[in-house]
Amino acid sequence: MSEAVGVANILKCMGFLGLLLVSSHQGVAAEAGRDDAQAGSVAGPVARPVSERGKIGEEDFQEKKLPTGGAAALRAERVFALPGSSWQTRFGGTSVVVLTRKPLAGERDQYHAICKAWINNFLSIGVGRDPLVLPWETDRIMAVFWPLDTAYPDEGKLGNCDYLIDHYDFKVGQQAADSVEASQGPLLVAWRRIDPGRKASLSLRSLSSERSISDAFEVWRYRIQLQPESWLDTLDITVLRGALRDFLNRNSDVLLCLVGSREGRQCVKGGV
Repeated sequence: MSEAVGVANILKCMGFLGLLLVSSHQGVAAEAGRDDAQAGSVAGPVARPVSERGKIGEEDFQEKKLPTGGAAALRAERVFALPGSSWQTRFGGTSVVVLTRKPLAGERDQYHAICKAWINNFLSIGVGRDPLVLPWETDRIMAVFWPLDTAYPDEGKLGNCDYLIDHYDFKVGQQAADSVEASQGPLLVAWRRIDPGRKASLSLRSLSSERSISDAFEVWRYRIQLQPESWLDTLDITVLRGALRDFLNRNSDVLLCLVGSREGRQCVKGGV
């Protein structure tokens, strides 16, 4: 009997210690959360919670509206593309923020709005050489890249849009524009790893306000995750037009195009 009582006392002590450890861990996590909130959002290789993705109107749609089954794991996230990395083929889907020249007079505000929209609408999973994802997750991610002209960026400035614009790799941007037969950016260009010759593009050139540019990125992310058939199974101009219908109706000067199909380059103009 005394041995049984002794064992019971030991188990009680172990349970008490377990509670202390859990309480301590939660306290540290809460303190870390407060520190992050005080420091402000910073882009780069530090993953942020969904609630810190920016004020985009549907912050919680991932939890509430994603389709069930395999598609529920589908994500659109942001990554930095670095020179020499294999970023073009690492993920199931790839998007690139395409800028084709250094900003001219009056264009820097537009570039800045594009950069802010990219940061605010996608969770960071790091840089091209070391994304913060597990190997088996990559097929279910549409990675939205910002190409940099340096393999060793200043990680303390990866949330600074002036730094990101100044170090944008315009050679990569021009190559991406050429691949969709566009004369110049800004654009969003997307392709699938299993069919890299077939690409979709959305022109941002006519968008000047911060709201309209943010709207474009929000729709790009929102529809990729809610309507995976628009790019996961195939890139089809009819499906893409349906996925982006409301945005196209609101912006009459934007151009949605698909290249690499049997029909050649197909485009749909906003407002039509």
